[in-house]
Amino acid sequence: MRPKTIAVTSSFSRGEAFATLLAEHDASNVHSRGWAGIKNGQERCMDALLVSRDPEVMSGALCFSSTRVPVKNLFDYLEGSSTLEDFLEDFPSISRTTAVSVLEAARERLALDATAA
Repeated sequence: MRPKTIAVTSSFSRGEAFATLLAEHDASNVHSRGWAGIKNGQERCMDALLVSRDPEVMSGALCFSSTRVPVKNLFDYLEGSSTLEDFLEDFPSISRTTAVSVLEAARERLALDATAA
């Protein structure tokens, strides 16, 4: 079975919230440069996917693509007293560009949700 890819963010604990928020939307819209925006009611796709979800990887948690690193970890680090540098040092398989792109995608998703409300 092909892994389901998903977008990035949510709202439980802050880390879970952002990861869930992204997961509530189709990941085919979250790419290496973030959300492309809305045109004619649909998000446009960009380059490579940032995150994916596979029931056989990390119990289906939303992870950075091609890794076993849950996206929630990034938000948990930032919610605590850790910096982005700390996260990148502890998870060397995640590039700065990818981490920043996920944060930007989460910010844009929150802005879209806030606008729609």
